Amino acid sequence: MKRKESMVQGATALGDAVPGRLVGTSLSYGVLEDVGLELKRGEILGLQGHSGTGKTTLARVLAGHVQPTVGSIICDGEPLPEKAFCPVQLIQQHPERAIDPRWHLRRVIEGIDAEVIQRLGIRDEWLNRRALEVSGGQLQRFSIARAFDHRTKYVIADEITSMLDGLTQAQVWREIVDLVRSRNIGLIVISHSEELLDRLCDRRLYLHHGVLTATPYE
Repeated sequence: MKRKESMVQGATALGDAVPGRLVGTSLSYGVLEDVGLELKRGEILGLQGHSGTGKTTLARVLAGHVQPTVGSIICDGEPLPEKAFCPVQLIQQHPERAIDPRWHLRRVIEGIDAEVIQRLGIRDEWLNRRALEVSGGQLQRFSIARAFDHRTKYVIADEITSMLDGLTQAQVWREIVDLVRSRNIGLIVISHSEELLDRLCDRRLYLHHGVLTATPYE
Protein backbone atom coordinates (compact mmCIF):
# COMPACT_ATOMS: atom_id res chain seq x y z
CA MET A 1 0.00 0.00 0.00
CA LYS A 2 1.34 3.42 -0.90
CA ARG A 3 1.86 5.65 2.15
CA LYS A 4 -0.14 8.86 2.21
CA GLU A 5 2.00 11.90 1.41
CA SER A 6 1.19 13.97 4.49
CA MET A 7 4.69 15.08 5.47
CA VAL A 8 5.10 18.84 5.27
CA GLN A 9 7.75 20.15 2.94
CA GLY A 10 10.87 21.10 4.90
CA ALA A 11 10.91 18.12 7.28
CA THR A 12 14.12 16.21 6.73
CA ALA A 13 14.69 12.49 6.95
CA LEU A 14 16.27 11.09 10.11
CA GLY A 15 19.61 10.59 8.41
CA ASP A 16 19.70 14.23 7.34
CA ALA A 17 19.16 15.66 10.84
CA VAL A 18 21.56 18.50 11.57
CA PRO A 19 22.36 20.69 14.59
CA GLY A 20 20.16 23.72 15.03
CA ARG A 21 16.91 21.97 14.13
CA LEU A 22 14.13 20.03 15.82
CA VAL A 23 12.97 17.35 13.38
CA GLY A 24 9.98 15.06 13.72
CA THR A 25 9.83 12.39 11.02
CA SER A 26 6.80 10.24 10.09
CA LEU A 27 5.19 10.73 13.51
CA SER A 28 2.06 8.76 14.33
CA TYR A 29 0.33 8.70 17.70
CA GLY A 30 -3.39 8.73 18.40
CA VAL A 31 -5.01 10.99 15.84
CA LEU A 32 -1.64 11.94 14.29
CA GLU A 33 -0.87 10.27 10.97
CA ASP A 34 2.58 10.31 9.36
CA VAL A 35 3.39 13.84 10.53
CA GLY A 36 6.68 15.47 9.55
CA LEU A 37 7.84 18.77 11.02
CA GLU A 38 11.04 20.78 11.16
CA LEU A 39 11.76 23.80 13.37
CA LYS A 40 14.95 25.83 13.19
CA ARG A 41 16.60 27.53 16.15
CA GLY A 42 15.41 31.14 16.31
CA GLU A 43 12.32 30.44 14.19
CA ILE A 44 8.75 31.08 15.35
CA LEU A 45 6.30 28.61 13.82
CA GLY A 46 2.53 28.89 14.14
CA LEU A 47 0.38 25.76 14.45
CA GLN A 48 -3.33 26.04 13.85
CA GLY A 49 -6.24 23.60 13.64
CA HIS A 50 -9.73 22.94 14.89
CA SER A 51 -10.22 21.43 18.35
CA GLY A 52 -9.52 17.70 18.40
CA THR A 53 -7.23 17.67 15.37
CA GLY A 54 -4.13 16.68 17.35
CA LYS A 55 -2.33 19.95 18.14
CA THR A 56 -1.78 19.20 21.81
CA THR A 57 -0.95 15.58 21.02
CA LEU A 58 1.74 16.71 18.56
CA ALA A 59 3.10 19.13 21.16
CA ARG A 60 3.37 16.35 23.75
CA VAL A 61 5.09 14.04 21.28
CA LEU A 62 7.62 16.67 20.20
CA ALA A 63 8.43 17.50 23.84
CA GLY A 64 8.95 13.85 24.75
CA HIS A 65 5.96 13.61 27.08
CA VAL A 66 4.73 10.59 25.11
CA GLN A 67 6.51 8.32 22.66
CA PRO A 68 5.19 8.13 19.08
CA THR A 69 3.95 4.72 18.01
CA VAL A 70 5.77 5.31 14.71
CA GLY A 71 8.44 7.84 13.76
CA SER A 72 11.32 9.66 15.42
CA ILE A 73 12.28 13.00 16.95
CA ILE A 74 15.77 14.41 16.58
CA CYS A 75 16.86 17.55 18.45
CA ASP A 76 20.05 19.21 17.19
CA GLY A 77 21.21 15.94 15.68
CA GLU A 78 20.45 13.79 18.73
CA PRO A 79 17.42 11.85 20.04
CA LEU A 80 15.56 13.42 22.94
CA PRO A 81 17.09 12.37 26.29
CA GLU A 82 15.08 9.86 28.28
CA LYS A 83 16.04 10.99 31.78
CA ALA A 84 18.11 14.18 31.56
CA PHE A 85 16.70 17.68 31.06
CA CYS A 86 14.74 17.85 27.81
CA PRO A 87 15.82 20.75 25.55
CA VAL A 88 12.28 20.85 24.13
CA GLN A 89 10.00 22.44 26.71
CA LEU A 90 6.19 22.37 26.54
CA ILE A 91 4.12 25.15 28.14
CA GLN A 92 0.62 23.79 28.62
CA GLN A 93 -2.65 25.66 28.34
CA HIS A 94 -3.67 24.77 31.90
CA PRO A 95 -0.79 25.45 34.31
CA GLU A 96 -2.56 23.78 37.23
CA ARG A 97 -2.04 20.47 35.39
CA ALA A 98 1.68 21.12 34.97
CA ILE A 99 2.68 22.36 38.43
CA ASP A 100 2.64 20.22 41.58
CA PRO A 101 0.06 21.84 43.90
CA ARG A 102 2.13 20.83 46.94
CA TRP A 103 5.13 22.93 45.91
CA HIS A 104 5.81 26.48 46.93
CA LEU A 105 6.07 28.41 43.68
CA ARG A 106 9.65 29.41 44.49
CA ARG A 107 10.57 25.80 43.74
CA VAL A 108 8.96 25.89 40.28
CA ILE A 109 11.39 28.54 39.04
CA GLU A 110 14.46 27.41 40.97
CA GLY A 111 17.51 27.95 38.78
CA ILE A 112 15.73 30.24 36.30
CA ASP A 113 17.55 33.46 35.43
CA ALA A 114 16.38 36.53 37.35
CA GLU A 115 15.95 38.33 34.00
CA VAL A 116 13.28 35.83 32.92
CA ILE A 117 11.44 36.12 36.23
CA GLN A 118 11.49 39.90 36.07
CA ARG A 119 10.40 40.03 32.43
CA LEU A 120 7.33 37.91 33.20
CA GLY A 121 6.27 40.11 36.10
CA ILE A 122 6.55 37.47 38.81
CA ARG A 123 6.30 39.15 42.19
CA ASP A 124 8.30 38.24 45.29
CA GLU A 125 5.13 37.86 47.37
CA TRP A 126 3.95 35.01 45.13
CA LEU A 127 7.03 32.86 45.69
CA ASN A 128 6.00 31.36 49.05
CA ARG A 129 2.49 30.55 47.87
CA ARG A 130 1.27 27.30 46.35
CA ALA A 131 -0.52 26.86 43.03
CA LEU A 132 -4.02 27.10 44.52
CA GLU A 133 -3.12 30.37 46.26
CA VAL A 134 -2.57 32.40 43.07
CA SER A 135 -4.72 33.13 40.04
CA GLY A 136 -4.53 31.10 36.84
CA GLY A 137 -2.80 33.97 35.07
CA GLN A 138 -0.22 34.32 37.82
CA LEU A 139 0.42 30.58 37.82
CA GLN A 140 0.88 30.57 34.06
CA ARG A 141 3.71 33.07 34.44
CA PHE A 142 5.57 30.50 36.55
CA SER A 143 4.92 27.81 33.97
CA ILE A 144 6.28 30.04 31.21
CA ALA A 145 9.33 31.06 33.24
CA ARG A 146 10.19 27.45 34.03
CA ALA A 147 10.30 26.65 30.30
CA PHE A 148 13.07 29.21 29.74
CA ASP A 149 15.77 27.26 31.53
CA HIS A 150 19.24 28.13 30.22
CA ARG A 151 19.39 24.63 28.67
CA THR A 152 16.21 25.07 26.63
CA LYS A 153 16.61 25.08 22.85
CA TYR A 154 12.98 24.81 21.72
CA VAL A 155 9.69 25.86 23.32
CA ILE A 156 6.17 24.75 22.43
CA ALA A 157 3.47 27.14 23.65
CA ASP A 158 0.01 25.52 23.62
CA GLU A 159 -2.70 28.20 23.91
CA ILE A 160 -0.77 29.62 26.85
CA THR A 161 -2.35 33.06 27.19
CA SER A 162 -6.01 32.15 26.70
CA MET A 163 -6.80 32.92 30.37
CA LEU A 164 -5.20 36.39 30.26
CA ASP A 165 -6.78 39.70 29.33
CA GLY A 166 -5.77 41.33 26.05
CA LEU A 167 -3.27 43.80 27.52
CA THR A 168 -1.53 41.15 29.62
CA GLN A 169 -1.43 38.78 26.64
CA ALA A 170 0.39 41.40 24.57
CA GLN A 171 2.89 42.06 27.36
CA VAL A 172 3.63 38.37 27.95
CA TRP A 173 4.06 37.59 24.26
CA ARG A 174 6.39 40.56 23.82
CA GLU A 175 8.65 39.19 26.55
CA ILE A 176 8.49 35.64 25.20
CA VAL A 177 9.45 36.76 21.70
CA ASP A 178 12.31 38.86 23.08
CA LEU A 179 13.61 35.85 25.02
CA VAL A 180 13.28 33.57 22.01
CA ARG A 181 15.12 35.97 19.72
CA SER A 182 17.88 36.82 22.19
CA ARG A 183 18.52 33.16 23.09
CA ASN A 184 18.08 31.74 19.58
CA ILE A 185 15.30 29.42 20.73
CA GLY A 186 12.91 27.78 18.28
CA LEU A 187 9.26 28.41 19.20
CA ILE A 188 6.03 26.71 18.16
CA VAL A 189 2.93 28.80 18.92
CA ILE A 190 -0.32 26.82 19.03
CA SER A 191 -3.35 29.08 18.84
CA HIS A 192 -6.76 29.57 17.31
CA SER A 193 -6.08 33.31 16.98
CA GLU A 194 -5.33 34.38 13.41
CA GLU A 195 -4.28 37.81 14.64
CA LEU A 196 -1.79 36.42 17.15
CA LEU A 197 -0.21 34.00 14.68
CA ASP A 198 0.00 36.66 11.97
CA ARG A 199 1.78 39.00 14.37
CA LEU A 200 4.24 36.53 15.89
CA CYS A 201 5.10 33.81 13.42
CA ASP A 202 7.61 33.47 10.61
CA ARG A 203 5.47 30.77 8.99
CA ARG A 204 2.43 28.65 9.77
CA LEU A 205 1.32 25.02 9.53
CA TYR A 206 -2.15 23.51 9.84
CA LEU A 207 -3.41 20.27 11.41
CA HIS A 208 -6.54 18.72 9.96
CA HIS A 209 -7.72 15.32 11.24
CA GLY A 210 -4.20 14.47 12.35
CA VAL A 211 -2.53 15.42 9.05
CA LEU A 212 -0.11 18.36 8.97
CA THR A 213 -0.05 20.60 5.91
CA ALA A 214 1.15 24.02 4.81
CA THR A 215 -2.30 24.75 3.36
CA PRO A 216 -5.12 26.24 5.48
CA TYR A 217 -8.03 23.92 6.11
CA GLU A 218 -11.47 24.90 4.87
